[in-house]
Amino acid sequence: MFHAKVGVAIVTYHPLTLPIYYSVFNTVIITQDHLSLSDIPPPLTDPPKIHLDTSSTGSKNTIVVVAGNKLRLDVEITGEPVPTVCWMKGDTVISEAEGRVRVETRTTLSSFVIEGAERPDEGQYSIIVTNPAGEDRAELTVKIVGQWYSL
Repeated sequence: MFHAKVGVAIVTYHPLTLPIYYSVFNTVIITQDHLSLSDIPPPLTDPPKIHLDTSSTGSKNTIVVVAGNKLRLDVEITGEPVPTVCWMKGDTVISEAEGRVRVETRTTLSSFVIEGAERPDEGQYSIIVTNPAGEDRAELTVKIVGQWYSL
């Protein structure tokens, strides 16, 4: 009998049993004749990437919204494993909860939504995506234009 240690697991070999053990990064194959340790490449990783195109807005990363209108900005996200997404206004995280200003995130798409834009919605926003392979971020400015009334 002998032991083979792979990662955090130990495989015990008995001549009457022929176990095959798979870990995340290595495969141990034990036969009566020999012990073989062959490397399996680790899972593929791809750094996260934000695909933000605001070229149609006329000004780099500036979006102009008429007061009272809806803004919906759909941003494609790529990366492996699937990145986590965080939208912020200044230092404040924007919630995925239902609300007038919110974020909707799916596997490869994150949407920033403002229902009924108001002057306080104006400002600097950022999107940050992270996964074990890295981080990407983009900044954008939202400007609200239109008639303002005071009561």
